Amino acid sequence: MQIVLDGDSDKDEIDAEFRGHQEQGYDVRWLDRDETLALSRLFPENTLGGWLRPMDGQVNPLLLCYALALGAARHGGRVRQNTPATALLVETPGGVVAAEPRRNPGVTGARTAGCDTAPVGDVVGVRTPDGDVRCEQLVVALEPWTRPFLAPLGLDVPVRPQRGQIFVTEPLPPLMEVACLYGVSPYIYWRQTRHGGLTIGGARPQDTHGDFLLESVGAATTLDIQRIVLDMVARVHPSLADVAAIRWWGGVMGFTADLLPVLGRLDGHPNVVTACGFCPNGILCAPMTGRAIADVVTGETPDVPLEAYSLRRFAAVDA
Repeated sequence: MQIVLDGDSDKDEIDAEFRGHQEQGYDVRWLDRDETLALSRLFPENTLGGWLRPMDGQVNPLLLCYALALGAARHGGRVRQNTPATALLVETPGGVVAAEPRRNPGVTGARTAGCDTAPVGDVVGVRTPDGDVRCEQLVVALEPWTRPFLAPLGLDVPVRPQRGQIFVTEPLPPLMEVACLYGVSPYIYWRQTRHGGLTIGGARPQDTHGDFLLESVGAATTLDIQRIVLDMVARVHPSLADVAAIRWWGGVMGFTADLLPVLGRLDGHPNVVTACGFCPNGILCAPMTGRAIADVVTGETPDVPLEAYSLRRFAAVDA
């Protein structure tokens, strides 16, 4: 639910988002002040109302990831944990070379073992610490790490890193049954878990620490974002000002300039398929994306046309 408070400066943006959801056919409705306050005693007296999408916040991402992995295993897939792909294997006229990811992905070219330029040939697999893995088709779903990983092929996949930071509070009595969002820039969102803790995050656009995030999968949290989020929590829910935050964590997402993912086969390397750049919507898009990419790999036509999500669209913008 998107909450609106008296004195908010971004009411027009919130109203436009509400109308957009209506036009797209979502189950969304506007609640007045009394209806909103009835949902939770946490909401302050200066609440004006808000729009409610009842199905928001219903998925536990961690449990979903485990469920998808178990499902893949049931269908014959093999999940290799803690086994990073460290290089592409490219079959060149002189033999197979390992094309390693570039640290400066915006620069065309490659740093390869025994090769100073982008290798010419077919991608035949990946290198891992446990040995080479050969394949006929390769799906690269590395979010912002897709860009440096594919740069050795002379490709620039413009997916930039953006970190999200979140924390969970100590267990509390039942306070709300809906997921909530407040603000636009910055913003916070929160949801009470079954165990009573409030999971609260936000202020992602204010995290400007840049491409160094690609160097650390751990994506440690930062004090500046913590202060923004905690200050907003205290403003929207003064009664939570003294509640203990028991754990913070962060994660890196992949963003594109048009906020759409990069999906489909790559020109010049038709056996390489990308699935990246989902912005904050990776969990929401996962089921449909999985079906679409499976269709691409098996030679079927996806139910959702993928041309609008092709890497080619960025070449058209740059032309």
